[in-house]
Amino acid sequence: MRGTEVAKLIRKELKGTFPKQKFSVRNRGGSMSDAIHVSWMDGVALDPVRTKVRKFSRVDHDDVIGEILGGGNTFVFAEREVSEANKKKIEAKIRKKSGFSSAFSDWERERIIQQRVWEKLNQTSFK
Repeated sequence: MRGTEVAKLIRKELKGTFPKQKFSVRNRGGSMSDAIHVSWMDGVALDPVRTKVRKFSRVDHDDVIGEILGGGNTFVFAEREVSEANKKKIEAKIRKKSGFSSAFSDWERERIIQQRVWEKLNQTSFK
């Protein structure tokens, strides 16, 4: 199945599952394989969308070494952008909960906070 056809199926699936969310579904494939990028701003969390679109990926691997074989593959990527305002809300909640109120904590605490922010953003839906 061609990338444009797969993109149409993805659009239909997303519209049926998340009717209020606006998605961009673009086929950026080349001559040998297709790369379909699904993107959106805020709204639905990344994890449920990634789960929905993952089933449209078709990637052939070598049975012996597991290397991806060239040609005929369809890669599907889900890429959510989160506004700065929503990032700051999530970060403020995590800092408060963790007890690290200062943005100038030592680098290890800051790394932990940013990891928690990233994980929470992937699971959080915004209106």
